[in-house]
Amino acid sequence: MTTTVGELTPNNTGQRVTFECEGVTISGPLREVHTNQDWISEQRITDAEPLEVPGRRTVTVGIGGWMSPNLPPSTPVVIS
Repeated sequence: MTTTVGELTPNNTGQRVTFECEGVTISGPLREVHTNQDWISEQRITDAEPLEVPGRRTVTVGIGGWMSPNLPPSTPVVIS
């Protein structure tokens, strides 16, 4: 089944996944998956306090002893 790393959840832990990262194919049992969200302070002239708005979202994937860098959620992954 082909999906994206952004759709992986902890329920996928233990399943074999394959994806490409920085030109290298990584494959093995999924150990962990974390979604990371950057927050940006947005200040408007009319606002007294800055407003925190969501920024870039990335996903960190652990396979065996290897941890991915922050991957875009759209990175394709094969679950087998």
